[in-house]
Amino acid sequence: MYEKIALKYIKVPSEEVKKEAIKMSYDALKYIHEPSLEIEILAIRQNERAITYIRELTQEKMAAFLKENLLVVKYMINKIEPKILVDVLKEVLSSEAVDEQYVREFI
Repeated sequence: MYEKIALKYIKVPSEEVKKEAIKMSYDALKYIHEPSLEIEILAIRQNERAITYIRELTQEKMAAFLKENLLVVKYMINKIEPKILVDVLKEVLSSEAVDEQYVREFI
């Protein structure tokens, strides 16, 4: 918890500091100004609720988030284009390297 609060007071944290803060808790994302896509994906991978801290959602970002954590769909079901959703699901589920947890969440 103290790490998240400390991040709040660092004016320009390095990418490594941001990663470590996110690894400790996804909600550290709310203290990171202009996070990189990599940082956002790391937070989404940890918990789908991290999407509530992401300010600028594009269709491309939403697709990237869906590839990492299917449960994020409940936070953007009205925002994502159906074709993108279907394409992402086809891509991820047809991959031989698909995570078992992703398939369980899909079912």
